[in-house]
Amino acid sequence: MRRKFLKSTAIFALSTGVLFGGTLPNISIHSSVLAKSSPSIEQVLSNLTPAQREAIKQLKTSDQGGLQLSPEINLKSDAPVSVIVEFKDKPEITAVLEAQAEGKTLSSAKAKQRVDTAHETFQNNLKTIFKNELKVKKNPYTIRREYKHAFNGVAMTLPANKAKALLQSKVVKTVWSDMQVQIEPPVTEQESKNQAETHTMVTFPGIEKLHQEGFTGKGVKIGILDTGIDYNHPDLQGAYKGGYDFVDNDNDPMETTYDDWLKSGQLEIANGETYYTEHGTHVAGIIAGQGKNNTDYAVEGIAPDADIYSYRVLGPYGSGSSSAILAGIDKAVTDGMDIISMSLGANYNDPLYVTSIAVNNAVLAGVTTVVAAGNSGNNMYTLGAPGTSPLAITVGASDTPVTVPTYKGTLHADSDVSTDLKLVSSGFSDKIEDFKGQNLPIIDVGPGGATFYKNKDVKGKLVLVARGTLDINNIMNTAKQNGAKAVLLYNTNPPLQDVYLGEGFNYIPIFSLSNEQGNVMKEKLASGNATFSFDDMSQEVTQGDKLADFSSRGPSRVLYDIKPEVTAPGVSIFSTVPSYMHGQDQVGKYQYAYERLSGTSMATPNVSGVAALLKQAHPKMTPADIKTTLMNTADPLNGDYSVFEVGAGRVNPYEAVHTQTEIQVEDRTETLGKTSGNTDDITTLASKGIKTIKNNTGALSFGTIAPNGKNVKDKRTLVIYNNSEQEKTFKVDVQFQTDRRGSKDATVNGVQISEDKEITVKANSKQNTNVFIDVPKTAALGTYEGYITYTNKDNQEETYQVPFAIHTVKEGIDHIAVDPPAFTTAVEAGYNGIRWSVGLLFQLKSHMRTMDLFLVDPKTNQEIGFLGTLDGTGADENIEYYLRGLMNEGYYYPLTGNSDHPIAYDHEQTKPGLYKIRLVGTNDQGKTFSADAPVYYSVTQPTLNLSAESGVYEYSPDQQNVSLTGSVYDPGVAEMKAGGMNVSQADNKVVYTVPGSGGGLGGGTKSVSVPVDSNGKFTAQIPLNPNIQPFKVQIYAENKATVRNYYSNKFLYYVKQGTPYGAAIADKQTVKAGDTVTVTLSMNNMTSMKEAQFSYIEAKNVDVVSIKPHATLDGKEDLKIQKEGTEPSLVTKITATLTGDTAKNGVSGKVPMVDITYKVKSDSNSGTLSLPQFNVSYTSTDGMAKSAFGISIPFQVERTYSFMKSYVYAEAFMLPYLDEPSSDLDYVKAGAKVKVTDDTGKEYSTTLGGDSSFSWHLSSYLPLTDKPFTLEVDMPGHFIVKKTFTIGLKENGEVKPYSKALYYEHSPAGDVNKDNVIDIKDALYIQSNWKTNKREADINFDGVVDEKDMQYVVNNFLMQNPWMLDKAPKPETKYKGKALNDILHEVGMQ
Repeated sequence: MRRKFLKSTAIFALSTGVLFGGTLPNISIHSSVLAKSSPSIEQVLSNLTPAQREAIKQLKTSDQGGLQLSPEINLKSDAPVSVIVEFKDKPEITAVLEAQAEGKTLSSAKAKQRVDTAHETFQNNLKTIFKNELKVKKNPYTIRREYKHAFNGVAMTLPANKAKALLQSKVVKTVWSDMQVQIEPPVTEQESKNQAETHTMVTFPGIEKLHQEGFTGKGVKIGILDTGIDYNHPDLQGAYKGGYDFVDNDNDPMETTYDDWLKSGQLEIANGETYYTEHGTHVAGIIAGQGKNNTDYAVEGIAPDADIYSYRVLGPYGSGSSSAILAGIDKAVTDGMDIISMSLGANYNDPLYVTSIAVNNAVLAGVTTVVAAGNSGNNMYTLGAPGTSPLAITVGASDTPVTVPTYKGTLHADSDVSTDLKLVSSGFSDKIEDFKGQNLPIIDVGPGGATFYKNKDVKGKLVLVARGTLDINNIMNTAKQNGAKAVLLYNTNPPLQDVYLGEGFNYIPIFSLSNEQGNVMKEKLASGNATFSFDDMSQEVTQGDKLADFSSRGPSRVLYDIKPEVTAPGVSIFSTVPSYMHGQDQVGKYQYAYERLSGTSMATPNVSGVAALLKQAHPKMTPADIKTTLMNTADPLNGDYSVFEVGAGRVNPYEAVHTQTEIQVEDRTETLGKTSGNTDDITTLASKGIKTIKNNTGALSFGTIAPNGKNVKDKRTLVIYNNSEQEKTFKVDVQFQTDRRGSKDATVNGVQISEDKEITVKANSKQNTNVFIDVPKTAALGTYEGYITYTNKDNQEETYQVPFAIHTVKEGIDHIAVDPPAFTTAVEAGYNGIRWSVGLLFQLKSHMRTMDLFLVDPKTNQEIGFLGTLDGTGADENIEYYLRGLMNEGYYYPLTGNSDHPIAYDHEQTKPGLYKIRLVGTNDQGKTFSADAPVYYSVTQPTLNLSAESGVYEYSPDQQNVSLTGSVYDPGVAEMKAGGMNVSQADNKVVYTVPGSGGGLGGGTKSVSVPVDSNGKFTAQIPLNPNIQPFKVQIYAENKATVRNYYSNKFLYYVKQGTPYGAAIADKQTVKAGDTVTVTLSMNNMTSMKEAQFSYIEAKNVDVVSIKPHATLDGKEDLKIQKEGTEPSLVTKITATLTGDTAKNGVSGKVPMVDITYKVKSDSNSGTLSLPQFNVSYTSTDGMAKSAFGISIPFQVERTYSFMKSYVYAEAFMLPYLDEPSSDLDYVKAGAKVKVTDDTGKEYSTTLGGDSSFSWHLSSYLPLTDKPFTLEVDMPGHFIVKKTFTIGLKENGEVKPYSKALYYEHSPAGDVNKDNVIDIKDALYIQSNWKTNKREADINFDGVVDEKDMQYVVNNFLMQNPWMLDKAPKPETKYKGKALNDILHEVGMQ
């Protein structure tokens, strides 16, 4: 329902469900962009403490402190929620290193003491924070985990409404949501678009040679954070040394097994993932498979002699929590791991995310941490945390060269067809070479679906399948189920990407061929039986070293680091899996316990294994050394890629292990670049959270800089280590890249890298060198990137490459526009296409950490309301986004001007008129920018003037169309233009509807828009259809806000000349409730008529005053009136019989016959009235009965009152998760009292529960006035709600009737004594009525005053009535010596 949105307008997330890329529609709206926000915005934003922001909805803060909770968490609920609490003090090793970096001294003992003290202090603080709850409940919170090594803090569960109270503890820095984390699911063949290698392929050239040289990872400990490991797999038994299960909290980190699923009673598959898991086992095999299984498919990993430890942090369906991941990292550090491998993450590009922080600390503690970049596709910035960690080695996925078997084949039919086959897949036991020389029957099975096998015997035969309708796995399974020996799969046109699946447990051979060859074969097979022979077998080798399409790209947000640092094979990687993955009958059987999976999850363990080889070869290498070495020795990929896609390139294991050179960039996560000349320093990063962490790496990340019209000069220091016995001289070459994901041309723009052209480093020595980047102020904004290569002059094959990049931007917001720019409400009238919600188009020039949205009064340029906050992490620069549901029906949260309550608890609806939406962006350095765009709220109907009024018009038989002219006028156009909106009367619409081709109900209607000029004038040429009689034309106008002239539509009926018809036409086109109106029934185009018959259903909302002959026939006509049926289908039949000479001669032409006078009921609603099902016939003087059709012209009724509707929203009766009240309750019996009064105190009748479906609905009919009314809703035990509103619509000095729906936030429970505050007196009142049925104290109306009622007081203790803050007294914590704890103890709430 619409109100549900209104409860969540305070925060938006940049996600695919909310923001959509697109193009700006063809509208021109003035948008002012400011370099800095006004002081009033700064003041508002600075006042938005986490606690105050929570009053409307929890909001993100820009400094990564305070509440960092999901917007889905309702901080007013007492429902349990899992959070991670980060303490201010850093873990021991991190704290020591940060102190050193700042030139301070901090001992390990002192740092450890601070960590321990923070935990003790927090535990004591919790007793204070929960002092009331501890009296009620023994365990109101649970500390689930403690972290002291890679992270300092705890994971805990507590009521959501107590989360903000944790910030009261002086040791707490941040409260994070304990988010769900998922394995990166394996990528399907349709998504990967890459070929794969066989299980015998060499993942990394040189790995076997390294093994032969003794580099096998021996003595290196690798911690794998994943779904667990099937340590019973023969290839892994010897490598597995232990670990811990953070899902089940025991020492057995086994995968979630098939048997676990059988016992669970849960779905086998959810969200595409099986309950039982394999991911961790597959990762483990890549790292340390020992190839000991007695099968041809045994896997030997990169580091087969390494010791692997499994930290199970992901459970059923491959999902887990951030708290478990933190615990896994913490435990791995404690257990002395050398390397941590993490093929998991969240799709959130934030280097300050909680898991990224933990990874940083693990690396600082000396643990090399390798993390997957993610599988979010080939857009930039798709990197996810913790791959965003600046100190992690983040890995992208590439493919490798593949040797693919091929065949020359021949179809033998009425004539032979030669084909070229390429292997796609095969089963483990299939021998592809055995097909050579075989000649097999072949059957065409179309696209390969099950229905195409019907009545076809394919057992032992080949099947021809057209690719494109079904995926390959579906095609393969169906063919296998029907007994086919192999599949010949021909491509679509245009062709799909080649795919090679390799071998698999349930696979059968599939060969691909071209679309042309497949179509010829299909044609031949249609003419009769045929066979297919496999002739010459060969093979082809694919190029390889291509970046996988699914691999997530960088850079990281905030820091703009070059990530991923490296890539590694991650496409169709063959490795170990648990036996149960191939079915229940395979449990415990490991002969075929292998699979191919694709993803950065597979690339990551490849790099983890190589890191283990490096650590074995060079035990003293630090994580920074390992990272730098992997980058220095990486090989370029085959393709044109940005450094933010591939980093330094694909890891080269052999070179990495054997290199004696290391080129390390000395960097920090905060960098200051000094401009040349007399210009000011330019800060490239200012992030409080990680500003002192050293980041020695293999890339030159110059970050993001806003030149602001100045030259930019920045530098980095490189240290070149020569660990050989010979002096080396390196030739230095800079290679800029252009058009790599939009990178700019450095030469054209004068951007330069300055460095030493040659560098000589003595044996077993190091040499420092500086690299400068110069960006002239005239250079185009954007990315400049490339590689610096270092080549040994004495050995040209010894080269190293260092990627570099700088990103320049013009800070700020490019533009915003409200879309639609004008809106209305759907209360007075509703119809398809009405615009009651507005969104926002926006485009950023530079990244914004957060974006706050305000409603602004254009007359004063002051913010009057708050609309919400956007998490800007996912918003890229120079891309236009669309934010849906920014403001619905004009509701916003008022800014109060009260520093204690800067934003009102409840939202209000704007008055009609012109406003501005202001977007205030805060960047990563805390600087703000703003942009405004106008928006207009309209409720006034446009005026439609037409050259013809509603009525009946006759046209000649040869007339083909009718021409109508007119004008439409919207008074709001002038105000919109004054506000800078490019509008005119041409933005109004004029629409006519006419019968469809079939006429009547069967043929429907069609609508046609008529062009309107800037003055609102138009001409409509309406084609007539002589086959449809009468031809009805309805015309309405609609303004830019989609307000229609819904009470003044024009109704024109066109009749061919001479066609008999009856008409019912009122003497007034518009009447007010209580007025009288006369409808005249006439007959037209008759000849010699002596009697007319009329029938119709009585109109509603009217009383019949009289039915009598028309004045022209007075005394010449008798009327017979009959009533048939019952309401609401009461039919009136009138027979008008002429008398005397008039009857003898009859009448002809147009004759008014009967006048029906109605009195419109005083409570009638606005709308159109007519005579439904108006039918006529007549009798001529010769006694012949003649037929005719009836036309009833509608007339408009305007009611004499306004209509207000609202609801009873009381906390104790709100349905959880639906944000609406329960309909099961009789709110009248529950004691709800509602009233509406005007400014004089006069009370108006109000109905509660009149809607049987929604017993919480209330409504009131109010007089026409523009003066204010007040709605008061009083539910026992809750704060009284008071909403002041106006409802009358003033037009041209006259108040017109209108309708309004009043929404408000639910009323908090606990104010049982109705003094506008929830305090000790309310607790005493409940205590005094304990275990009675006293209604005032029985808050939840369950018949007894008990713990449930008292809990509302506990939850909302010391809260003041937000609707009457001026009248609310100061809450009292004690009364006559009693405190809340005393009362809770006395009533036994323990």
